[in-house]
Amino acid sequence: MQTDKAITNHTEDKLNREMFVNALAQEILAIQNRDCTVIGLYGKWGAGKTSIIGLLEQLLHEKYYFTAYFNPWRYKSEDIILRELFMKIIEGARSDRKLESKWEKLGVLFSEYGQFISLPSANIKGIKVDFSKPLQGLVTGLGRLFKGKSTIDDKKAAINEILDQLAVPLVIFIDDVDRLDVAEIRSLFKLVKLTADFNKLIYIIAFDEDIVAKALAQNYGTGEPGDGKAFLEKIVQLPLRIPTVPNKERFTYTINLLNEWAQSQAFEFPEKYQALFVKHFKDLHDNFIKTPRDSKRLLNAVSFSYQCLRDEVNVYDIVLLETIRIFLPAVFDELLAVQSELFKLQTGENGYTINNKKSDAGVAFEKRINMYAHTLPLIADVTDYLFPFNNLFNLGFNSNRSEKIADLFAHQRVAIRRYFDRFTEFKIAGEDISDLEFKGILSRFNTLPYSELTDEIQRLCMFPKNDIYRLFHYFRSQLEETGKINVATMLCTKEHFYFDNSFESRFFRMIDLSLELLAGVGQMKRIESLRQIIFTCPSIHHSLSIIYDAQYVSDRQRDAKFHPIEALKDITKEYIFKIQRLPLADYFKNVDDEKCDILCHLIDQYGDAEKFRTELINFLDQKPENVMLFIKSMLPMSYINMSPIGQYSNRIDYDKFRTIEQYVRREVLIEKCLIVYPDAYQKIDINPDERQSMEIDHKIIIQYLLFARSEQATEMSDG
Repeated sequence: MQTDKAITNHTEDKLNREMFVNALAQEILAIQNRDCTVIGLYGKWGAGKTSIIGLLEQLLHEKYYFTAYFNPWRYKSEDIILRELFMKIIEGARSDRKLESKWEKLGVLFSEYGQFISLPSANIKGIKVDFSKPLQGLVTGLGRLFKGKSTIDDKKAAINEILDQLAVPLVIFIDDVDRLDVAEIRSLFKLVKLTADFNKLIYIIAFDEDIVAKALAQNYGTGEPGDGKAFLEKIVQLPLRIPTVPNKERFTYTINLLNEWAQSQAFEFPEKYQALFVKHFKDLHDNFIKTPRDSKRLLNAVSFSYQCLRDEVNVYDIVLLETIRIFLPAVFDELLAVQSELFKLQTGENGYTINNKKSDAGVAFEKRINMYAHTLPLIADVTDYLFPFNNLFNLGFNSNRSEKIADLFAHQRVAIRRYFDRFTEFKIAGEDISDLEFKGILSRFNTLPYSELTDEIQRLCMFPKNDIYRLFHYFRSQLEETGKINVATMLCTKEHFYFDNSFESRFFRMIDLSLELLAGVGQMKRIESLRQIIFTCPSIHHSLSIIYDAQYVSDRQRDAKFHPIEALKDITKEYIFKIQRLPLADYFKNVDDEKCDILCHLIDQYGDAEKFRTELINFLDQKPENVMLFIKSMLPMSYINMSPIGQYSNRIDYDKFRTIEQYVRREVLIEKCLIVYPDAYQKIDINPDERQSMEIDHKIIIQYLLFARSEQATEMSDG
């Protein structure tokens, strides 16, 4: 945690302010006149005013100057402020041993001087406080109260006479003036100008000029800030502005803080994305991080987020998002409000959509962050870097967006939704496995035999299958040969991963990934692993799907095509022989989810096709409703409007019925269907919309009979 403590030693100066401090010290050493001198240090909050005071104090001590640090913000009222200020002056006088004989007299004079001082009543936070009574009890024990006819000027002159004998002036630093309320600011400057302007005193007052000028303008002038600044000119003899730190030095300061923090956390900033991060961070830094205090606040926020998400979110993205959150809060709030737009344009694995027209969402977003209009281009650039799929700032076809999704995933970028959610929630969600845990499991997959991975597999089955698929997909380059075999075996034989006929499952092809992994294994191990997977998978239909995909994989996945093909054919023949020894009813246990089209095709190609057709007719003869099990096992499910639940279509492709008739003759099918639905021909010509209320089996039968009638008409026409 970086504190806001000011530096006190030049070895701690990381902003190269030594020249400024040395020049100010020389200016102070050159002061020869006895009059009270007021030096103003002007700077915004966090600009380093207190640090400059600390460095200056060190130099003045080396020249035997007495210095006192006075912070009026610590005290509750003006009378206490004045009392403490007088105490600092007396303390300074006691530092000069030449005045030892005058110490008691000086204390008495301050006590007498205090009796003449009265402060006007003032409203402080709505409460009227009367300070009109003379201050009493000042510097108790330092002197007796003498009574006489002296005026306040006489007492002040007597005090000055003693202070004139100081070898060097007393330097009093007054800090945090801009933290006082309006009444306290006015009172303090009145004290410095009229009440405590003694000889041989140098006041160095540090404050934000704009804040103080605004406070003074309410009493001295028309209320405009310029009036307050004009009043300051009458009090401050040497107005100095805190040196402006160039953007490059400020940025270097912040980067050094980040590097020191990284060393304390025993990690190194990754090389991947470093150049892009530096570019975008510098753009934000130059415009919004203006002071050392800003840098420390950012580092503290980054440190906290990192402690919550260590090794779980890209550290560069954490820095950029924390910068936006702290210094562009309206932008951050809007990003949270339109999260869905940040991930909207994702397309393929190797790229994403680039539009050359700004979306309506982007136009509305810009309006809501209009207060940052002057920096909108850099906000767009940073947003585009963090969220390359965003639908807010589409920078056009000239943009170079070359990162692959796999890279974004592997490097835990917030462009991937799971990592952005982690950042915003400061946690790993209950349904999200941490990257640290996953990498540990991946390591064990690489080294242990499958039989010893029971606990790891059970743990992975606790998370959504598609999330685990993504992890293995995007971290597949880290899998060694044993790991590839183990992952392929798990994805293909554990029901949690392979059993899913939803629309979404079409985008998470466990078989494709498994075959791709096996393609990277030596030939002998590849053949044995595939055979083991096919013969141990609990689902006949899934084993057959693996065989089919391995043999007929699409061109898109040609790298995953199984070789040697002859070995695959031998495995297929052996497996078909095995399943043809099972009761045929085993094929039709779950016809809505496990289809038989691949089974029929592979039996035709590698098995006993005649035996299969004979057994199929016997199966249909056993019970009339078995015909519907067979027909539905050959029909695909439709996912209307991407519904997660499949349905049989109201407009079944006639090619599907033609395939069915390759295994059972038409007249047999019609006979069995009419047993199931005797009134089918009476309903065959009703409006298709009226079929919506029919039972599923009846709707399928009606469509089959329509197909059969159409085919018969075509055959008669051709004949």
